[in-house]
Amino acid sequence: MTDERAFLYQAFGRRYRDWCVAQVEAEVADDFSLVRQLRNYTAMRYVAWADALDVDARRTFALSMLQRRFDQALVPSGIDPALLDLPAADQFSKSVFSTPPPPSVQARLPRPTDRPPKLPRSALWNALREALEPTVGVFGKASGGERSAVRQFGSWTIVTRVDLGGRTRQVDYDHIVHLGPPPRDQRHRDRAYSALDWLGIFPGTPLDFYGPDEIAELASAVRCACERFMNAMPKLTEGLDLAVPSP
Repeated sequence: MTDERAFLYQAFGRRYRDWCVAQVEAEVADDFSLVRQLRNYTAMRYVAWADALDVDARRTFALSMLQRRFDQALVPSGIDPALLDLPAADQFSKSVFSTPPPPSVQARLPRPTDRPPKLPRSALWNALREALEPTVGVFGKASGGERSAVRQFGSWTIVTRVDLGGRTRQVDYDHIVHLGPPPRDQRHRDRAYSALDWLGIFPGTPLDFYGPDEIAELASAVRCACERFMNAMPKLTEGLDLAVPSP
């Protein structure tokens, strides 16, 4: 990687970390409205945990979870280290799979031996495409159950990938942020971004617990997450263009 590219990625990373703080603050202020839409096991337990806290403790918990996702040496400018309670965030993360979920979460879960309800793939994809294409761009042909859409922001390429699940999940999505034209191989070259990651809750955003009559709700949840990220791209990438565009 050239010095210029390294500098631009680092600058983007600093802006992104501060943006994440703003998103967590917004979620706390709005009673975790986006997280509540994203039916993921860890996210559901996160909301139940936060619901048991008072307002100030919620903010501390949410910011501590976010900082736990970052390199501990990289505290974003929007976080006051004195507000953090990293041991509490560690306690939550260790408890996710080691303690029974609260009743509010258990009511949504299938039995441990069940897989997520199977959704009609054609109806699911049509709903997702209609919801997402105005924001992420037009999706190409499917490849192994995954479809991708591409948008450009100056020198930056955002590849949005949607995977219509499988045995362990119903839908998964992420954004690949790449400096230059769309990469030929999107699997390992660039970091993937998604809502539960930028809120500090989970490394990805697999969605699991929607019924066949809730496809519209699932598509709306993914749309809200994608809009939040994509609408931030102009400011996150502003002025961070390559002097000489990549071939």
